[in-house]
Amino acid sequence: MIDPDELVVMEAKVNVLQELRFVSTMALRIMVTEPIVTFLAVYNGFAYGLLFLYLDGVFSVFVVNNGLSYVLPIPLTPTSDSEVPVLTPV
Repeated sequence: MIDPDELVVMEAKVNVLQELRFVSTMALRIMVTEPIVTFLAVYNGFAYGLLFLYLDGVFSVFVVNNGLSYVLPIPLTPTSDSEVPVLTPV
């Protein structure tokens, strides 16, 4: 038996353009009015940029300068979903 207090009212039609406008304006509004969010966004971009530049240079240094090859080893455990890149001597 259905309890009338537990009924959920749902709207079948959703205006996608209105939702996109709301989401984008709220994101911009939060970025402008909340200084901690802006600071963390800039910091996160800077940190990931440095990490990208560092990891991009590691491959060049070890492969070109030291003559190492780039291989993907076979995962040792059945729980590992990703392969880890390893530099090995040629």
